[in-house]
Formats: sequence, structure tokens, C-alpha cells
Amino acid sequence: MTGHATRSSQAWVAATDVTRAYLAEDFAQALSITDELVRRFPDRFASLSQLRAEVLVRLGRPDDARATAAAVFDAGKWWSGRQVASLEDEGLDLGELGPALRACGLEAVEAARGLRAAVEVREARRAWVTAVVLHMYGVLAAETMEVWEPVAAAGVHVVTVESTLTDGDGYPCWDERDLALRDLGAGIAAAPGGVPLVLAGASQGAGLAASAALNGEASADGWLAVVGAPQPRVARMERLVPGALVVGGDDPLAAANQRVFHDALRAAGARCAWHEVSGLSHDYPADWADRAPKILLRAIET
Repeated sequence: MTGHATRSSQAWVAATDVTRAYLAEDFAQALSITDELVRRFPDRFASLSQLRAEVLVRLGRPDDARATAAAVFDAGKWWSGRQVASLEDEGLDLGELGPALRACGLEAVEAARGLRAAVEVREARRAWVTAVVLHMYGVLAAETMEVWEPVAAAGVHVVTVESTLTDGDGYPCWDERDLALRDLGAGIAAAPGGVPLVLAGASQGAGLAASAALNGEASADGWLAVVGAPQPRVARMERLVPGALVVGGDDPLAAANQRVFHDALRAAGARCAWHEVSGLSHDYPADWADRAPKILLRAIET
């Protein structure tokens, strides 16, 4: 089940092939796949090049990895501090390129502080729940609304939020937590009242939705995480808000992180439903319009 691979998210869905190659320690195949992705998605040059650089480091080719970083900078693009740190954690010395790329990332953060998050609302008749929905890394909120809008027919108010922060390719991301929480707050403020509110998201947005609810950083009655979960120790379990995980059977890296998160929730005494979808990669299930209302109901029922 391939799901809702939209124009922007196709690169990230295809990148699950790289994940499989990583897990099999077939780094040569991972490089071949990544090079093909760079050719197919030139608008994702910065982010895919960062992935390519990580593969080159694993292959013992640090000079080529640095050349990849230089190509990104020369193209007028950049990597965030998180992306640079990921390469440095792999043992790559970027020299002067590291601070230069980071500086561009900091400029983007400062620019985002002066912006307001884009919010869209689809109200439902006889609504019984509101879902404030956070997009995947690099996926537009409008495309996320395409996936969620049919859910409104089942009595779900849908509110999508687009991050004010963009990555080195100009696509929205949730890399700066204080900005992400501010933008999430704009979505909550726009939500129709009178019914329970669930924070929902996919991939990077899933991690933010779940952690914000469990940390008490945003008021919510439940959370829903699709093919994603908070990284270890990001969710502090200060409020044991019930939630649900949607797991892709063909999404090994995200599923492994979701399993760790699920175990941590269970150990803390929180309630969390586990929905594994056979054949699903890093995407929403194709039957999301039918599946989502049932999952949301389970996420908020006591």
C-alpha cells in the first residue's frame, strides 16, 4: 500500500529505499539510490545532498562528502544545525563549511520569527473532534490538507498548520522547537471549539504533535502520530494524554523508533494504540479517509 505520495512528499517516500539499504549495510546501493533521487528531485538538492553526504561518510569517502557540502553552499542553499550535527556525529570534519552552513540556517530561523504560520480550517457538520494537523518535513500544509480534507465528512474539524521555518530548499520544517510550538499554537487558536482536540502529524510532524501533548506544551485531549514519533527523551511524559501510533509495515527506521516510543509510553502508564499497516512505507495509508476517524475515536476515548 503506497498511500498518498504527493508531489512534495515523493522524494521522502522514495527515501525509504535508502533506509532499507542502510539497514542492510549496503551503502553502495544507498548511494546509487540517493544519486537518482537528486536527479529526479532537483528542488530537494540541499536535503538530499545531506543524505548523500552521510552515505559517502559511511563509505569512507570524506573528501567526496565535503565536496557535496561545498556544492550545496555554492548553490546558495544550506543545511540546518541539526543536519550539520548529524554529519559531524558521523565523524565528518566540514572545516569552514560547517559554520558557514549553520550561519545560513540561523538566518532562516531569524527570518521565520517575523512570520505568521499559515493555517487552514475545514469545519465539519456535527463535529465530535478537532484534529490540528502538522505536516511532514518538507511537505506543504496544502498537500497535507488534501489527505485530511475527506476526513471532515466523518465529523472531524480539520486544521492544518504550515511551519514558518523553511529548510535549505525552501520547504517547511519543524527544526526549531520554540518556533514549532508557536506555530502549533496558531493552529490550536484557529480550531473550532466545543469538541475534544487531538494533535496529529506525520513523520517529523508526528514527533512534534505527540511530544507537545505529552509535555503539556500544548493543551490537547489526545494525539495521533503517523509514521513517526518523538526522539528519545523529547517527550517527557508530564501529561499522560492518550494517543495512537500509525506504523508502516514497510517503513523500518520510523517503525523501530515508534516501537521504542510505544514501550516508553507503556512503562510510564500511558495509553497508546498501535495500528500497523501492512505494505505502508513512509506515508499516510491510502484509505486514510476511512481509517482516520476510527483511530481518532480510539485516541480520545476513556
